[in-house]
Amino acid sequence: AAPPAIAATAPAAAAAPPAANDTTHTRPGEVSATVKASPPVPHLFTRGDLLFWGGAAGATALAVFNDRWLTNEAITAENNPDQRHLAQAFQPLGNTAIVLPVAFGLYGVARLIHHPKLARRAVRTALAVTVSGGLALGAKEVFGRARPYERPGQSDYFKPFSHHDSFPSGHATTAFAAAVALDRETSSRWVPWLVYPAATLVGWSRVHDRKHWTSDVVAGAALGGWTAWKTEDFLAYRALGVPVQRTSLWLSPERGGVRVAVVRGLN
Repeated sequence: AAPPAIAATAPAAAAAPPAANDTTHTRPGEVSATVKASPPVPHLFTRGDLLFWGGAAGATALAVFNDRWLTNEAITAENNPDQRHLAQAFQPLGNTAIVLPVAFGLYGVARLIHHPKLARRAVRTALAVTVSGGLALGAKEVFGRARPYERPGQSDYFKPFSHHDSFPSGHATTAFAAAVALDRETSSRWVPWLVYPAATLVGWSRVHDRKHWTSDVVAGAALGGWTAWKTEDFLAYRALGVPVQRTSLWLSPERGGVRVAVVRGLN
């Protein structure tokens, strides 16, 4: 009785239209077999990142050429007590030593009140800030730029590995990393209107107090925001179990130089 039943269902199965993105293999007189096409593997880094960094590099270069003028304007406004108080109020929001303990404190509170979603959000935010901060520290060492109060009027002073640490701004990096992470971790419409202006004021405060050139802040904002966005993407893919195409940069010291290798693979 079984063979006639299969034969009876064959025409109906063969006549059914294939689903979108499916591959259907049929032969006359046989039951059709539908094979689901594998979903595309998302890329963690795309051409859009190149466009972003091209724009960020252009904005940073434009700021470099105007750093001395922008710093002089900030010095002129330094005697304004209202601006001085505003700068002092927002600077802590870019301090990693303050932002990370707050994030981990929020994680502890979330665990105590049995709120796992809030705990995961706090951890992801802390990771985004940590990764961006680590990259900023490495960039500071590589570029070796003097701060405005160290070499006034010499915004073009770059001496790699000289322990000067002006470029990029660590406060701006942390502030914009936290802003992007909070924006990604929440769905409230008012959050972007709060976190991004606050991060901008953190960057402004560093120029106001002559701790950084304006281009330091621009570069730090780009680095922090981009790194936090990519970290959030990576953690989201990992949580969903989705493999992603990633690109790794390997540096291997060799006799007479350093070997650089770019490796692409799934993670």
